[in-house]
Amino acid sequence: MLNRRALLALGLVPLAARATPRPVVGVEQFGGAARAGRDNSAPLRRALARAVAIGGDVVLGSGSYAISADALRSEGSIKRPSGVGLFGAGADKTALIVTGATATNPLFDASGASYVETRGLRLVGNAVRNDAAPYAGGVLVAALAANAAADMAGIHLVDCVVENFSSATWFHIVNLSPSRIIRDVGTAGCRWLSMPGTAPGVAQLTVPGHFVYVNGSDGRIEQVRVQSPLMAAAGVKGGVALVGDVAGAEVSIGRLVAPGGSLWQADGAKAAGIGAYGVLLYQRPGAKPRDVTIAVDELAEVASVGVYAVGAERLTIWIGRANGQRDTRDETLPKGVVALNACHDVSVRIDDARDCARVIMVALDGGVDGPQGNTSNIDILLPHIESRAGACDVVIAANGPNAAGGLRLRGQRTGPAQAGITLRAGPQAGLRDIDLSGFVGSGAARVIDVDGALLSRSSDIILPP
Repeated sequence: MLNRRALLALGLVPLAARATPRPVVGVEQFGGAARAGRDNSAPLRRALARAVAIGGDVVLGSGSYAISADALRSEGSIKRPSGVGLFGAGADKTALIVTGATATNPLFDASGASYVETRGLRLVGNAVRNDAAPYAGGVLVAALAANAAADMAGIHLVDCVVENFSSATWFHIVNLSPSRIIRDVGTAGCRWLSMPGTAPGVAQLTVPGHFVYVNGSDGRIEQVRVQSPLMAAAGVKGGVALVGDVAGAEVSIGRLVAPGGSLWQADGAKAAGIGAYGVLLYQRPGAKPRDVTIAVDELAEVASVGVYAVGAERLTIWIGRANGQRDTRDETLPKGVVALNACHDVSVRIDDARDCARVIMVALDGGVDGPQGNTSNIDILLPHIESRAGACDVVIAANGPNAAGGLRLRGQRTGPAQAGITLRAGPQAGLRDIDLSGFVGSGAARVIDVDGALLSRSSDIILPP
């Protein structure tokens, strides 16, 4: 079982800086300046081209450098060439700010490039959304084309503050090539702040929306690392998404706050059919996330699910404290601090859960493989739960005859004496090898069998004392 000491031993530290000094190019050499009214998009493009020619990097000094939204729209994203870094004096000193009221392309495009690092900048969008092109307007996109002749590697965003962008995905890595691989990508030391004052509603959230979106649906992506002290996600669906063939990933977040906050309407209701996931792992046919470690110190104000995994294998989840998970009012969607569906070899530990509508939901079969998919070898430890009135801490659901086996639940709960565990299944479903005996405390022994006959047609279920 994972613990905090083991997580610290994983070495989730910022990506290493360049060891050898290189020639430096500044936008000032091409007419750029950190002052109001000066568009630095063309000077920055020229500086990057010059850095390629001399084998150098582009360095921005202290101040705020404006990038015209009109220029990004008419001339396209600023292309990031291979082997050239873009460095500021620190996120508290150097800013790149998208100005104007035009919906834009992503700020940077590193598609097909390798060894591209952006470090020490405050990156500020203009919060203008284009509903017809929801993936426009992000920070960086890096796509490997279907017919690519070479792999990609080394796309890094380090020690930045990223805020006020309107895209469905802000840092977007996607592999479209079934024969090529993307390796060594991610972010470290970045603070992610969603659009302030996002109006309640769902127009922005009808597509997958995350600060970091790694998409291996069509080709493999390896060695993914996301480390952030803060993700404040009220204006997007979530913090991190790993989709498809993502192999070997480490996600470490200090504080993840309010994923999916703008799903909520003014009357407190949630838009039907929309889920919000702080960290999402999702399989595609023949392609599933695996060998993933997720660590979150604090998870707060979750609209739907804090960590949601579908079809993942060899997954470790640790959450230090979860507080205020909100009932989605939509039973068609998963909900909880952690939700698992059709996963294998999973270890979950939530050290402290308080005031949550649901702590754990495990769906024992399903996923994109349908009734043939199942869940196995799940180990869940909940050392301390303080339940709230009307809550159900744990839900275990089965949908088909290939029900899962190998689930062990241990924990201690306090609070109202309503049911600690709910079992739910379809008419043909059964459960096997389910050990709930280690879940104790007030109300923990109460198990609701929603179907009435589920326990009688299931085998190898050990109930709480």
